[in-house]
Amino acid sequence: MSTDNEIETILIVDDMLVNLHLLSKILTDHGYKVRAVKTGYETIASVNNELPDLILLDIILPDINGYEVCTQLKANEKTCLVPIIFLSALDKTEEKLRGFEVGGVDFITKPFIVEEVLVRVQTHLEITRQRTQLKKDADFLIQSNDLLNHEIKERKLAEEKIKSLLNSVEIEKSMLESLINSMTAEVWFADKDKIYTLANPIAIKTFGLSSNVMIKVEEFISSLNILRPDGTPLLVEEHPTLKALKGDTVLNHEEIVQIPTTGEFRYRRINAAPVKDSDGNIIGAVSVVRDITEYKQAQKKIMASEIKYRRLFESAKDGILILDAETGKIVDVNPFLIELLGYSREEFIEKAIWEIGFFKDVVANYDNFLELQQQEYIRYENLPLETADGRKINVEFISNVYLVNEKKVIQCNIRNISERLLAKHRQIFIAKILAILNRPNDWHKIINDILTEIKKFTNFDAVAIRLKEGDDYPYYAVNGLSEIFVSKERFLCSRDKNGDIIYDDNGKPHLECMCGNIISKRTDPLLPFFTTKGSFWSNNTTELLANSTEEELQATTRNHCNGAGYQSVALIPLINSDETIGILQLNDKRTNQFTLEMIHFFEKIAMSLGIAFKRMKNEKLIKESEENLRVILESTNDGILAVDKNNKIIKTNKRFTELWGIPKEIIDSKDENILLNFILEQLINPIEFLNKVNKLNNTTESDYDTLLFKDGRIIERSSYHLILANSIYGRVWSFRDITERKRNEKELFIAKERAEQSDKLKTEFLSQMSHEVRTPLNVINGNVEYLSEILNDNIDDEVKQCFNAIGLASERIIRTIEIILNYSELQTGGYKPDLTYIDLGKDIINPLIAEHKRSAETKGLRITFTNKMDARQIQADEYSIKQIFANLIDNAIKYSNHGYIEILLDINETGNIFVQIKDTGVGMSPEFLSHIFEPFVQEEHGYSRSYDGNGLGLALVEKYCKINNAVIEVESKKNIGSTFKVTFSNPEIK
Repeated sequence: MSTDNEIETILIVDDMLVNLHLLSKILTDHGYKVRAVKTGYETIASVNNELPDLILLDIILPDINGYEVCTQLKANEKTCLVPIIFLSALDKTEEKLRGFEVGGVDFITKPFIVEEVLVRVQTHLEITRQRTQLKKDADFLIQSNDLLNHEIKERKLAEEKIKSLLNSVEIEKSMLESLINSMTAEVWFADKDKIYTLANPIAIKTFGLSSNVMIKVEEFISSLNILRPDGTPLLVEEHPTLKALKGDTVLNHEEIVQIPTTGEFRYRRINAAPVKDSDGNIIGAVSVVRDITEYKQAQKKIMASEIKYRRLFESAKDGILILDAETGKIVDVNPFLIELLGYSREEFIEKAIWEIGFFKDVVANYDNFLELQQQEYIRYENLPLETADGRKINVEFISNVYLVNEKKVIQCNIRNISERLLAKHRQIFIAKILAILNRPNDWHKIINDILTEIKKFTNFDAVAIRLKEGDDYPYYAVNGLSEIFVSKERFLCSRDKNGDIIYDDNGKPHLECMCGNIISKRTDPLLPFFTTKGSFWSNNTTELLANSTEEELQATTRNHCNGAGYQSVALIPLINSDETIGILQLNDKRTNQFTLEMIHFFEKIAMSLGIAFKRMKNEKLIKESEENLRVILESTNDGILAVDKNNKIIKTNKRFTELWGIPKEIIDSKDENILLNFILEQLINPIEFLNKVNKLNNTTESDYDTLLFKDGRIIERSSYHLILANSIYGRVWSFRDITERKRNEKELFIAKERAEQSDKLKTEFLSQMSHEVRTPLNVINGNVEYLSEILNDNIDDEVKQCFNAIGLASERIIRTIEIILNYSELQTGGYKPDLTYIDLGKDIINPLIAEHKRSAETKGLRITFTNKMDARQIQADEYSIKQIFANLIDNAIKYSNHGYIEILLDINETGNIFVQIKDTGVGMSPEFLSHIFEPFVQEEHGYSRSYDGNGLGLALVEKYCKINNAVIEVESKKNIGSTFKVTFSNPEIK
């Protein structure tokens, strides 16, 4: 075992490595030396080889159990004093009783609580230290007492012999000297002249004197550094020798003298007496001096030990009672127990333990006390005590009998284990809650089961949970609340007479009562019934409502909880990402059921519920997302392969296996090497495929290429990286069979080439036809004009009309050819617009009106033009713009037989420029309007139609509008007229 200055050694015995490691770490972290073994026989051998200061012994061992180990150690005289604390996973009374019967001093229950392990180890090590020290001190006192008794007897004998010698003149001086020289104490003789004439050998040796002592008493005393016991200097005249020379007998005088030969200070006790002759005259003084330094040091150690024990007694965090083992009366009680139970010191002292009310269950009668006297050890686990203010606490009660100064005393250690039991119960409760939250049941059953566990744990009358549903927070589950109460309090939102929710100016619903305060975060932590985390609690709702204002309560309360008799009420918010999603409600009809610490505990439970609710919602979203992903993957026409950064297969879809013809067993194996070999065998260029895979692996690049298969298929491959938690997680490869598309593209290319060749031929044909038609028409028109001029004065009106008809017919043919050529140019994409700034009124409309004035007047039509654009110009293609309005004005004249044509140039309400042409012509039917811009479409068909034309004009107008970023609109009524409107969308204007 360790000495006073050595580190204390603890032997741990457990066959479970995790327990050995945990206990070793706890103890070594707190300065203890640790040895560890795993079997019972190893324990016995280790203890016999080197005694530890304490043993932590598991009961269940692979060879012999802990009880047998303890029995053998206690039977061995060498090892019997080593204290043993049993380790057990079961908290059974019968196990503990058996442990104490075989000699164990305490139990530690698994799983280990660090604080409990340290307190129990420190307590029993301190008890061992105190026992050891008390035994040492007691042995020393016994030895010192024997020595003193011996010295006193020796002194008395010596003094009697001295007196006899001094009073008997018959005794020879040599005999006296022989007696004095044999004494272990210093003996000094001073004559009446105050001179030391005699000192025995021990005195001569101590002070380094010569054998023939002749020293003046006063000079000798003055030469020494002599102190009183309190450390102050001793006056010369106070010395016992000088007092004895005056006739005084001095007994047990104590002083401290610095010895000249060694320089050390020594405690000395002096007895001095005068020496008288037969007539009673003082002829000298004799002094007997004993060195009591070791005795004083022993006294100091005993006093220090007592002070240390007293300090431990006074500062102990366990209650301690000291009893007289004979009478059972309490002789001392420490402050902790007084404070714990709330009784005064006077209510303990000098009372028998069985007489004190709160200990009646501990020692019920005197017979039990006698049992304690006989067994010298009693332990009560989880003993309920009642404090002076009526509180119930649970304690561990241990009584031991000790021997102090050969007198038996009983020390009772009372440890408050209420918090430990509460922590244990809370751990069990939390484990049950977490187990329920991790179940796959539906959420409603989970909440109901949690409420059941809360009600069991708290023993409260009612518990409930509200959860958000829309804008309100109805009861989701209740346990203990009546149906009437729930129906009254089901909803929190204020509602109007129609039952609709009332919202504030910010569009938020107004939530009533204290529950509404908690959800709306209308709380003030400076008020005693609100916490910093937004909870409400009260141990007496009647007093709270009577003594609090509506302003303090933050709202007008409905008072249904108090009206139903609930005095203790707590409302704890369920938080999910800073959003209050509901409330945990605790109700009890008793007062004073809560503490702030309990509210904080349930705030943690509520936080777990909020997290679980969020997890449940996330899991639901994940399942939905996974299902949506699965549906998308399976419905897409692309084969999908997802791999992680190590090319491990994460996900594939059915189309992927179909494209590559991969057997199911390869996919199920998740072996990327087998899959890769199967794929490579189908490719024309597998090396290029592998190079691309290796290049893109663990990069953020995206890529696209095509794969050529040996069977002639062409697969389009795309690749995109996967990012998870801001790092590359893997890559997604998509594969699409584009064999058919490539075949179609090839056929389309061939068809396009043929079409382009056909367009080229058509264009050349139209150009050639235009040349072949225009040339003879120009000759005909030239000759007609020539003949008309020559014969002008000699022809009648009928001939003139023939000449005019020839001219009009020629112009019609030329106009038709121009329209066909222009439309062909637009169809083939050959038209290239030339954008310039033009004034629509000046450059386009006015010249066209002048050009068409004669044909309008011929039909008796009036053309008007209103220009509200001033001189602003727009950027447009001048040729196509002129063609647009030439066609529209020409059509307005063609299809109008009377009335007018109105042209308007203006800016609409959105700031866009428009040109509107309105006529009073024949109009169009609604059925024809939907086809008006289609090529070669006319409302009248055949040789009997009323108006000429080829049906390409408006189709050409629409295409020219698109070229100039313009929109054309039309309104028309049959036999009333038509209105065409061309609007330019955000043109460049200057």
